Amino acid sequence: MRFTVVTPLLASMLLVAGCSDSQSVKGGWECTTTHPGGFVSHDVFNFSEKGTLLLLSDGLEMHGSYTQDGATLTMHLLDVPIPDPSGHMATQPQTLTASIQKKSAKQMEMDVSTGSDHHLSKCRRD
Repeated sequence: MRFTVVTPLLASMLLVAGCSDSQSVKGGWECTTTHPGGFVSHDVFNFSEKGTLLLLSDGLEMHGSYTQDGATLTMHLLDVPIPDPSGHMATQPQTLTASIQKKSAKQMEMDVSTGSDHHLSKCRRD
């Protein structure tokens, strides 16, 4: 009899714990990102309640959306600047996948992948 009462109670407690916002990235984060080759950028990620994303990277503004599943963050940027052959700046969409390595209320570290390249972002709350 105890098993039938404890099991649903335990399952509902785990479900509530899994929905906790303690790991949520929502809000603003100021980051220092180390790129392949040692280049360092200063980035501001703003993750909205509605799932939109604003990324400022060394003065360049990019927009998109994001989803978070536990420690995995998927960012879909719509307008990543790239130089085109004529020397002008063009944009292209890009998907970034981040693995959150460490997270507290005030700090976060994430390994951001653009495919084969990995970038380490060390962030603090904005």
